[in-house]
Amino acid sequence: MNYDNLIIENQESMATKADALTQFIKAKQWDMNISSMPIKMLLIQSKQKNDLQKSERANIEIARRCCFALSTFSFTFIGASFAISISRVSSRKNIILASIFTLIVLFSFTLGKALKHYPFFSILVYILPQVIVVILTSFKLRKISKGAQ
Repeated sequence: MNYDNLIIENQESMATKADALTQFIKAKQWDMNISSMPIKMLLIQSKQKNDLQKSERANIEIARRCCFALSTFSFTFIGASFAISISRVSSRKNIILASIFTLIVLFSFTLGKALKHYPFFSILVYILPQVIVVILTSFKLRKISKGAQ
């Protein structure tokens, strides 16, 4: 449905006072969102002892950013280790393993975000799967470089 003509016809009767509009826009307290802070401010925020909740949120945000940075290496290692094939016969096992590792990395993003109220588990879920995937795929790359499939 197109309501443009309805708004144009009733434009003269539509009025909003500036005071009413600014009342909704103005915030009572300025606070920078954790996800928009630069890393230096996050590190300062994580070292604060007086507000434990903000410190934990900052630590989770640092872990999330590290997780995104590590994901480039994880996806590169997954692609490199499972795309190389020594034998002439292609194996579905490589495609399935690459898909599983990719899903593990992607699932760690989602689960880490869902566990934001449990800082230790959230940080663990963000970082640990990345490290495991990189280690397992590097073992696969080492095995391929030695000539074993």
